[in-house]
Amino acid sequence: MVAGGGGGNYRYLGDPERIVAALESEFHTASRTAASEVEIIIRLKRECRFGSVLGRDWRRDGDAYVIRLGDLSAGERRTVFAKLNVAGEGIGLREVGDVALRYRDPLTSKVVSASAKGVSLELVRDERAYREGFDRSVQEKRAVAEANVLVQEAARLADQGKKEEAKGMLGKAAAGLAAAPPSPAVRAEMDSANRYKNSLDTMGDMNSEAAKGAQKAIKYRSYDTLQQR
Repeated sequence: MVAGGGGGNYRYLGDPERIVAALESEFHTASRTAASEVEIIIRLKRECRFGSVLGRDWRRDGDAYVIRLGDLSAGERRTVFAKLNVAGEGIGLREVGDVALRYRDPLTSKVVSASAKGVSLELVRDERAYREGFDRSVQEKRAVAEANVLVQEAARLADQGKKEEAKGMLGKAAAGLAAAPPSPAVRAEMDSANRYKNSLDTMGDMNSEAAKGAQKAIKYRSYDTLQQR
């Protein structure tokens, strides 16, 4: 594994040949780091409740919810999915809170806090209007993120020898992807989830070196996908 210099992220190196490529990538990223210790800070209105974040570390800090992104290089993008619960029956536009960015400047080591931006949601009762408001690319990314969270849970269950439960979790991942807008990324994730599901029976003893290696590769793939979305 390679960590620390990669903003707290890590790499799983399945064989020695990957070490050089991994180090070259990390050094290249470090040389282009534009912001380190990047965090998203969310503050919500009273009628809104924070649910969860898909595949990323977060914490409660007073009245704020802080989501960790690690280090970002110039031109790099990150997508974050935070689930909120909004109370009320009235339709129309509603302010739910504000979002700010905080990071450390790698040149000065000073912490920089960007101005908060308001976030609003439009509540509708017309399902057609709801569907028209879908952003296909966002729906695709969300489906892939949700699937990889389920794959991670399946891997945890498989480590415990609960293969049937793991298969059930992978079935849920595949079903969620099947309901998402079709795209190459969605199809690739569905194929990966199904391959993992079919491979569980052939792994045999989960304490064997072969099974441990296969599990590590699967966990890292899901971790890496979630970090890059």
